[in-house]
Amino acid sequence: MIQDVVAPITTSAAQLVQLIRSGQMSATEAVEEAIGRVKVRNASLNAVVHFDPQAALESARVIEARLRVGDPVGCLAGVPTMTTDLFSSYPGWPGTLGGIPAIRNIGTNCSLYPKRMEAAGAVLLGYTNSSPLGFTSVCDNRAFGPTANPFDLTRNSGAAAGGSAAAVAGGLVPIAGALDGGGWIRTAAAWCGVFGFQASHGRIARITRPSAFEVSPFAYDGAITRTVEDAALALNALVGYEREDPFSVASGIDWTRALTTSINGSRIGFAPRLGGFPVDPGICEVLTDAIAALEAQGARVVPLEIEFSHSPDEISAAWRRMVSMRMSGAINGLKRRGIDLAKDFRDQIPADVWASVEQAQSLGIAGMQRDQQIRTAVYDGINRALAEVDVIACPSAGAPPVANGSRGGTGGPTEVDGFNVDPVVGWCLGFLTNFSGHPSASLPAGFADGLPVGLQLIGQRHGDFPLLSICAAFEAARPWAASYDRCDARTIGVA
Repeated sequence: MIQDVVAPITTSAAQLVQLIRSGQMSATEAVEEAIGRVKVRNASLNAVVHFDPQAALESARVIEARLRVGDPVGCLAGVPTMTTDLFSSYPGWPGTLGGIPAIRNIGTNCSLYPKRMEAAGAVLLGYTNSSPLGFTSVCDNRAFGPTANPFDLTRNSGAAAGGSAAAVAGGLVPIAGALDGGGWIRTAAAWCGVFGFQASHGRIARITRPSAFEVSPFAYDGAITRTVEDAALALNALVGYEREDPFSVASGIDWTRALTTSINGSRIGFAPRLGGFPVDPGICEVLTDAIAALEAQGARVVPLEIEFSHSPDEISAAWRRMVSMRMSGAINGLKRRGIDLAKDFRDQIPADVWASVEQAQSLGIAGMQRDQQIRTAVYDGINRALAEVDVIACPSAGAPPVANGSRGGTGGPTEVDGFNVDPVVGWCLGFLTNFSGHPSASLPAGFADGLPVGLQLIGQRHGDFPLLSICAAFEAARPWAASYDRCDARTIGVA
């Protein structure tokens, strides 16, 4: 007989799995609680933009039936989750490519995150908010408006992954999927005080059509969680070979083993400005204090100088042009389907996006080659640094969360510590691994002026396992679970 158990908003996915498998809670009850939290708490967050509670309850009942007869149910049996409304697809759900009102693609197939999470027993509840075509560094769009930060409802949740990060920090679900094309998983995790892990390129497959070889720069699927353990469970579900992705690699790793692997002797190089990127002084102060926690776990923290042969402005401009080429392809694909954004719906895409797309389209072969040389220089710079240390420690984001604007009108920071920055990625230090393919993570490191600060750890290429071990050690030394009490106590409103 199921006992009457109510899970607080900070209950982790791992804890839910234990409750469900032990019979203390049913999968249906776990999903019903998540549905109730979305109905009550999302009104003030605007993190969820499509919600399908009926389908979620039906899936939960299937999980229960399989548990009753002893059928395998996966490592995330009954855990509620969501996925992003950006280059994602789920049968019957309307996708908008990040809140573009003219687009309403009804899904006919299941993209990788929902497919693999469901195979692991997780239950999909809906889509989370994003940014148009995943380009801007804030989570806002014309269709749905900005997503609020659970730690300060007047602030933004951050980037294309902001809806998922806010849903996790705000207690709607313990795990949410996101897409990362410019440091977005790490940026949103930093601003919302949650854990975001971006695996090495190829670890988590990405199926892209009509071009399966589009890798400029790397885009990643991944999960945002409140704990490192939940991220390990998500990796168990998501990592593995996929025939349709030519860069996908096989894996037989149990990622939860990383949680108890010693980091004794690991060398952590602390680069508070990561090769010259401007960073808010308050963020540097928090990270300088936080990074010392790893020494108590047996690691050795040393100062690290990273040199890139190009300036931060040149590097961020190259990212803009590369991503804009990809966006141009998406815009042209929509035009072939009868949706001419440039002609008929131009105001539904930020002007900054159009300027970047038009610049990229006129770049030419020589310009594209120069950008690839800049990308190579970034890769070389990270590798040189990682020849001296095992992991690079730096800020996830150089600026604190910005204030939300009107629907579709929120902009990223234009100045950090007295320096002008590109408002899209000039302050998002995570985008460098979208160039290079190295794994990285953002960990909650504390607060500056009451707003979350994220510590970014960058690991060796394909060194995801030791990187996750270091993340787990940091969480053990500086547990952040109590910080979500602030989110629990916030003004919620009623949908």
